[in-house]
Amino acid sequence: MAIATRLNGLKKEFVNNAYMADFVATNGKVIPDFSGYAYEHKYHLQTLNKIQNLINNKQQHIKEMKKQLSDCKISYATCRFYFRDLDVSLDTQKELLKLQTEIFSDVTVQMVNFDLANFKSLLDFAKSLDMPISTLIDLKQRHEDELIDTVKFIAAERNNITYTKWIYGKMDSWLRKYKIVRDTMNRIEMPKVLVGCDKRCGIENFKEIIVPMVALAHFGFNASCMDYSEKTTKSRGRFTPSTDVFNSSRWEYEKQPLIDYRSIRISNLKEINKAIDSINLQEIAKRPRVQALFQKLVKLEAQ
Repeated sequence: MAIATRLNGLKKEFVNNAYMADFVATNGKVIPDFSGYAYEHKYHLQTLNKIQNLINNKQQHIKEMKKQLSDCKISYATCRFYFRDLDVSLDTQKELLKLQTEIFSDVTVQMVNFDLANFKSLLDFAKSLDMPISTLIDLKQRHEDELIDTVKFIAAERNNITYTKWIYGKMDSWLRKYKIVRDTMNRIEMPKVLVGCDKRCGIENFKEIIVPMVALAHFGFNASCMDYSEKTTKSRGRFTPSTDVFNSSRWEYEKQPLIDYRSIRISNLKEINKAIDSINLQEIAKRPRVQALFQKLVKLEAQ
């Protein structure tokens, strides 16, 4: 799997839209470039008008995106579309697949509204595009049987898919589904990336522990991408007085006075990737809260 090898050589916490916005806003002063990083571009297309505008202006968009990726020295680029609950036709989804071939390192075949039949059709179309294929599936499928049918299909098509992306759901709430994905993808040796992640895992008594460490160290994901907003959070029209800073000694976020959120965000990205690279049993044992969280998850899985 050539693409899987390329992903393994890159940083395991992806760059997202927010980091890219930091780079553009600061003309590269916050970080010189993103060489060695993968980037997931999230399109916000919650209306048919937004989709049509993107398609109508695709040449300008392609030009701007290619320049941005080149300027930032992104090593690998992929994308996903946020439709919310919009009903998107199969033909429109195919147009968006063709758009991806002009910009990204792979084409993402996305399951929309949990429609496995359309997903299968879209994958068949993607095979004709002569591009590496990734898949994107919401882990929070309505019924467990639906998820089982989906992972069985992925397993059957494993020779046509280079890696899978799964949209995050709170880990203790969707534990059985995480286990299904982990066990099946591991069995077929299919790389998996958890995207759309919250910062914190939010699990009772362990809320501040960050999602990437749980995703990679416990559930065996190969990489992750946090779902930052592109806009700075404001409270009552003002900037919030604090920001989240990653504490590498505890693998948790903590609040600190807001100084320069762009620099802090980039620093968090660097430190999280360093922490991910150091994951092993010894490092976990140094952090009793992390170890206790993993023990709790194991017990919950056994129930």
